[in-house]
Amino acid sequence: MWRAMASQRLISDVPARPPFRRGVGGYKPSCPKCYRAWNLVLAVVLIVACLPLMALIFAAVAIKAGPRNAVHCGIRYGIHRNTFRIYKFRTLLAAAALATQDGVLPERNGFETRLGRYLRRTRLDELPQLFNVLRGDMNLLGPRPVRPEIADRLCVEIPQYLLRFGVKPGLVGYSQLLMTHGTDKHIRARFNSKLSQRPVDLVGEAIFLVRAATALTLGAVRVFGKRGMIMLHGLPRERRQQPRSRPRNSFAWLYHRAHGWLMMPLVDINDEAVAVLSNKLLEQMEYAVVLTRELSIGGRRRSARCIGVPRLRTCWQLARGEKGPCAYRYIVSYEPRDSQQRYLIDRYFRCLTVL
Repeated sequence: MWRAMASQRLISDVPARPPFRRGVGGYKPSCPKCYRAWNLVLAVVLIVACLPLMALIFAAVAIKAGPRNAVHCGIRYGIHRNTFRIYKFRTLLAAAALATQDGVLPERNGFETRLGRYLRRTRLDELPQLFNVLRGDMNLLGPRPVRPEIADRLCVEIPQYLLRFGVKPGLVGYSQLLMTHGTDKHIRARFNSKLSQRPVDLVGEAIFLVRAATALTLGAVRVFGKRGMIMLHGLPRERRQQPRSRPRNSFAWLYHRAHGWLMMPLVDINDEAVAVLSNKLLEQMEYAVVLTRELSIGGRRRSARCIGVPRLRTCWQLARGEKGPCAYRYIVSYEPRDSQQRYLIDRYFRCLTVL
């Protein structure tokens, strides 16, 4: 009885859209002149603070690409689909222009320069866009600017995509930091469309910008610190193509008509499989899988639904030197039900988002 009730509760907990917190502000200013003054002041402060770092990155990029090619200028849509030139440090080879004519650059593409790989991972290549904020082309917070050829195509494919052009694009955005690079465009579009109609909350925006700056700074220190340790001590590089995450307070529920619901602790997870522990032997057949995680903030719970097939990996005694139950470690190859479930897995279980 309780298993049936738990299964219904687990499935009902899966949200139908990206979660919005109450009180989260949007991108639409109630007073455009005051909001412009807010962005102007913050842009000047950030430019002064980041100028030494930008000069150092410019010099490092210019050594390989030359001073004239150190900063890339691209055409983007702004408010009301007016075009403007966006600035960023060059991170790609010249051949990347042909590969990204009608789409975004895929992961592990091979077009990134050696330094550009780290600049893109840490988002430091976006620092010159502070001058776009200074010019008034962008705001500090808003939907990320899109190339005209991609925007024209997505306006046809995705309903309400045009709503994002009712506000200025941003240096950072909620979808950029709360979603992964591979999140489905329809989910991003729905998220940005709703935020483009919500009024700006300056207090919430200031808190979010501080959190974003802190997370990006710590991420940059971690990436370059790890690279420095490898160069200094000759440590081996990470060779796994699919790095594993170990989310806390996470469980996997497996369901089959013959066995009912089985709850198992989640050990780790990557893009293709999840490792779980079980005190029962499982048959190698298709199961319905519900991943659940209790978040440390607010006691909220997030769930994601998949289809998976378990494979036995190892087995050992739980109690050393005594007779006790065996723990079986299974590798469950999973496939999310849809792009919404993939987003939930990437954010809450694989922890791939910035925030």
